[in-house]
Amino acid sequence: MDYTVDLLIFGISNKENSNIRELSKKNLSIILVKRDKDPFNNMLVLPGGYVNKNETSEEAAKRILEKETGLKDIQLYFSSISDDVKRDPRNRTISVSYLALVDIEKITNELKANSSWFDVDYVINDDNINIKLFNENDSLLFTVDRKIIDKKSNLESYSLINKNKMGFDHELILIKGLMELRNKVQNTDIIFNLLPQRFTIGSLEQIFENILKEKIINSAFRRTYKDKLKVTNQMVKTGGHRPSYLYELKEKDIKKNNDELVDIYDSETLKKTGEVISKKSAHSLGIWHSSVHLIIINKDKTKTLIQKRTSNKDLYPNMWDISVGGHISSNEKDIESVKRELNEELGLNPNKYEMKLLKKYKEELIYKNIDNKEIVSIFLMYSDINENEIKLQKSEVSDIKWVTKDELNTLIKDKKMIPHLEEYNIINNIL
Repeated sequence: MDYTVDLLIFGISNKENSNIRELSKKNLSIILVKRDKDPFNNMLVLPGGYVNKNETSEEAAKRILEKETGLKDIQLYFSSISDDVKRDPRNRTISVSYLALVDIEKITNELKANSSWFDVDYVINDDNINIKLFNENDSLLFTVDRKIIDKKSNLESYSLINKNKMGFDHELILIKGLMELRNKVQNTDIIFNLLPQRFTIGSLEQIFENILKEKIINSAFRRTYKDKLKVTNQMVKTGGHRPSYLYELKEKDIKKNNDELVDIYDSETLKKTGEVISKKSAHSLGIWHSSVHLIIINKDKTKTLIQKRTSNKDLYPNMWDISVGGHISSNEKDIESVKRELNEELGLNPNKYEMKLLKKYKEELIYKNIDNKEIVSIFLMYSDINENEIKLQKSEVSDIKWVTKDELNTLIKDKKMIPHLEEYNIINNIL
């Protein structure tokens, strides 16, 4: 089975308006590649490639993005997983797709000969979505069926009506990415990744309208962004209008809003970037953050303690997990975090036990629409804890039990354990 990544590299292109009194037109654009080999020779696809054995899907996506555009340090956002058994005629292939939002003006590398920017236009109907991709040399039209599964969570499913417009299943990957982009534009400040550092209010409004396909009410829009933007002393002449002031996004601390704050980490150096984000946003946007996992093994090294997650968990509900685990809060040390989690989840006094840090490693778990990227600190503790001593945190843990090596591996084989493969290798080497 092959493991690949696909990239939806979005940018904003400027088209000069024939009416000099009007602003240049800003279009949402995406990079597409024309294949020069089978399968799907001479058809358009998204940029992508294979994930190497020594890298995560995100690392592969960053490598391909830099190769395609020359850009580094671009934040990637998880979009979807494609695993249809027939999506690649050569072999069973699973692909992870990411969104990359770039300021086109910063791209200094010329695109490869078979890569081009295509403007994106689309119309959303109740039961389908019509997509048009076009530039000066080529154009592509296709339609996907749209089925709303759950209005409250904006959950939808899509299927192709007119197939083979793009190679593989990239029509579906593109529509999922486009809908994910719309969602993020409405609920986060991700749109500013498409803009230069300084911009006019008019250009910001136009980009919103182009992505959402909705008319912006000028006064309401400006009220919404009044507290997020600051005016500079620079002005620019736009069309035949009087000069407009340039604005930039304010640098503000993220406020705690009924959600735990976590530090953002660099996936290559495994160090903090100095920025913080809510845990919920880290999951929804696929941001690297940190966690602690505690492995508890009895003193004669014959069993390990595992816990069962509650049914209300967003990640892997009702599945068995290692002894103790949780996120490291912002500015919290990993030893402080593991002690806190031991007390919270199992009701045990952490000062009674000796816990040893074994290693730190990167773990990426993708579950439904959550892309959980963690720098994990693994701790080990030997103790013959009596289950009667344990007081479970009912909102997090529904059950615990001691299991032997064989029992653990049976649960792993039956996919009843969260896939913490690194930890299970450690446990198997001890038991």
